[in-house]
Amino acid sequence: MLVDDAQSADADSLALLASLVDELPRHPILLVLSVRAGAEAVSPQVRDKLERTARLVTLSQLSEDA
Repeated sequence: MLVDDAQSADADSLALLASLVDELPRHPILLVLSVRAGAEAVSPQVRDKLERTARLVTLSQLSEDA
């Protein structure tokens, strides 16, 4: 599941993400969230859950030539 621009998610969407995060260890789910650099995307509770069960990959900004 891909969630693009997660910083724009509403409260209901964030609640759904929180419940999905709880299921990650029990099911073969790949959850990918994209967030703009410097943006606060998720509540502290969801972030804490993600940090315990997920891997964070930080990408650098694309160059002018890209």
